[in-house]
This record gives sequence, C-alpha cells and structure tokens, in this order.
Amino acid sequence: MTVIVIIPAGLSSLLKLKEKTILQYAHEQTSKINPKQIIIATHDERVVQVAQKFSANTHLTLQNKLGVMNHLIEVTESQNLSEDTLVLHYPCNRPFIPINFIEEIIQTVESSQNNATIATLSIAMTETENLLNSDRIKVVTGYQGKALYFHRAPLPTQSPQSTYQENVELYACRIAALRQFSQWKPSPLEALENIEWMRFLWYEEAIQVIPTDSLPPRIQTSHDLAEASLYLNNSIQTH
Repeated sequence: MTVIVIIPAGLSSLLKLKEKTILQYAHEQTSKINPKQIIIATHDERVVQVAQKFSANTHLTLQNKLGVMNHLIEVTESQNLSEDTLVLHYPCNRPFIPINFIEEIIQTVESSQNNATIATLSIAMTETENLLNSDRIKVVTGYQGKALYFHRAPLPTQSPQSTYQENVELYACRIAALRQFSQWKPSPLEALENIEWMRFLWYEEAIQVIPTDSLPPRIQTSHDLAEASLYLNNSIQTH
C-alpha cells in the first residue's frame, strides 16, 4: 500500500534541540518507514523556509481553513492520489514516536482490524495537570480498543486517573475516508468537544486505538526542551 506522510507544522515546530529543529526530527523519524512522500503542511512561510533547508516537501495551506482535517484534505487533494492511498498524520510535537507504533498504526488500517477505517495512538495519563488541560484530548475505548468518545474534560469524572488515555494524534486512514469526511455535515458532538475526529464516530465509522503506557517526550514549548534533550542523550548512549 502506498503511504503518504503529512506533518502539520506551526511556529513551535521551529524550536531547536541540539542544532536541529523539532520539525526536522519529525521529518527524519517518519522517513524511517520509507513512505512514498513526506509533506510538511503549514500556513507560515517561515516554516517553509526552514523545511527547504533540509530538502523537505512543503505545502502552504490556506489560512482561512480551520482544523487539521481540512488541511489534510487540502494537501491530499493537491496530490492526485488514489482512494486506497494511506495517509499518516504525524504530530510534530511528538518527533520521536517509536517506529514500531507508526508501523502498527499503518498495519491496523491496512488489515481493517475490527473493521477500523482509522487507527490512532493513545498514552496513559499520569499527571493531574495534563488531565485537567483541555488542550490534551482524551479518548475512551471499548473492550476491543475502538474509540467510543473523544473529550477534553475528564470523563468519567470520578474515574481513577490511571484509566485515562490521552490521544496522541498520530492517525492513519485511507484517502477514501478523508473524502467521505468532507462530504458529511459536521456533527453536534464534534462542535460540542471541538474535536474533528468525532465526526467519524457520529457517522459510525470505527477508529481503532493502540494504547501504550509511555512515549518519548512531547515538545510543545521551550520548557519541554530539557526533558527532550535528556531523552536524546540517553538514546544516543544506548545506540
């Protein structure tokens, strides 16, 4: 199956860690799965200029389009891809996601495991501060690992913290699923939570969630660089 990687990137992707930007690390990590193409999607010319320095393909998205899904659709429609092409949405703020998780996400969609149209990754939440942060999207799953609901506030409210899973926003789906998404009307739950992936659940499309207990650090601001630097140093020493 043909795989296309799309990395949405804003100015935070230009944070530097050991002389490389977070964006370049994300690009290098996804290149390890040998996709047909890696495209950095951004609406900021400054990101384009940096990406071109390491010979990355870029797509300057329209600023009047809101949401990750609209940008994914815009980028893929510019590429003249077949409906069977698999699109991997890679979150730039997680530049060191292990390759085995990326491959498992792709294989889940390729095999249509549990009739899943989309596959994603989740990580156990261990810090109360993150649990209460509405920017950290959580996911509730059923016994087969299918997503039941994506949410921003803790849900259920009295559940032990160890049961919460954060959606990592590493997604894989086929072009056909993106085109179907664009034809559906936005759902009430999507508007309520301000989470686009809820549209798939509203129209009863299965999203398979691959859980994990830990991942390399998330890098959203300059405050996260120290932990990322420590991770990188340890990785270099073990290889």
